[in-house]
Amino acid sequence: VARHGVPRARLVVAPCGANLTPAVPPPPREPSAGPLRLLFVGVDWERKGGPFAVEVTRALRALGRDARLDVVGCTPPLAAADHTFVEVHGVLSLRASDQSARLERLFAEAHLLLVPTRAECFGIVFAEAGAFALPAVAGAVHAVPSIIEDGVNGLLIAASDTPATVAERIRDLTADADRYAQIATTARARYESRFRWDLFVDRLVAAIDRAPSA
Repeated sequence: VARHGVPRARLVVAPCGANLTPAVPPPPREPSAGPLRLLFVGVDWERKGGPFAVEVTRALRALGRDARLDVVGCTPPLAAADHTFVEVHGVLSLRASDQSARLERLFAEAHLLLVPTRAECFGIVFAEAGAFALPAVAGAVHAVPSIIEDGVNGLLIAASDTPATVAERIRDLTADADRYAQIATTARARYESRFRWDLFVDRLVAAIDRAPSA
């Protein structure tokens, strides 16, 4: 609209959907019981903010929280000390049933998706987190705020945030069982109402039907 002067009435927004979805959302998690499970999913370690995710996990541990980070999608360079709290799973293909099942388990067992991305056209992984009722902690860049609403279905990381400030927000969220449960419930509800591929198709077909004939 702003750059090309296209009338807003001619535009239809159709959010992408999740490619990995459980038939039913997993049961409520207990973030205060046992280690705090954080999940990073991304192929591009640097662009997706992988080093920042490690620093956040380390900061949580410095706050006295037993935080663990599962990394999927890549095999990043890590310091030897990082392997005490980071587990690298590499690339897990949705086309291989055993790998897909493993990825589903990681989503179901995690307490938060932590992808502090630095650049993102959309971020289907955030839609997938919602499908698993998994609150997401994500960088507030580009299209991400159209999926994650800060304090509603996840947390957004501002450019001014440090690993320490993000760790404090995560600690406070996961220490409040009622607030965490509400955000997790909203994450699933947002997936149901916005981020499904069948809804994308419905919006696309409706837009085509409304388009003027040539």
